[in-house]
Amino acid sequence: MQPMPMAADEPDYLRPYTRAARRHGGDFRALLWTSQRTQAKRFEAILRLQNPAGLRVLDVGCGRAYLLEFFIAKEAAPSRYTGIEAVEELHQAALAVRRPGDKIIRADFIRD
Repeated sequence: MQPMPMAADEPDYLRPYTRAARRHGGDFRALLWTSQRTQAKRFEAILRLQNPAGLRVLDVGCGRAYLLEFFIAKEAAPSRYTGIEAVEELHQAALAVRRPGDKIIRADFIRD
């Protein structure tokens, strides 16, 4: 993967997230979701569609890897998790969540 862009050539679609991450660090507010409750509802819907326990999961735009944390909390941890995140603060937060064997990649999945 190519190195991440400096702020001057940052793509427009990343700017809201980068601004929010600079303001809030790697916490939930940097994700620009409405609430943790509505995010949990979305994750519950994913879990109802497919239990990832024992499977490999690719989380594109993983943010702080809340999806991985959610699956672990629900005893539905995937065997392997790969998260891709472009925003540095969120990437760092996701690195803190990963388990041995998981990968968190800093990359822009649209541009790279």
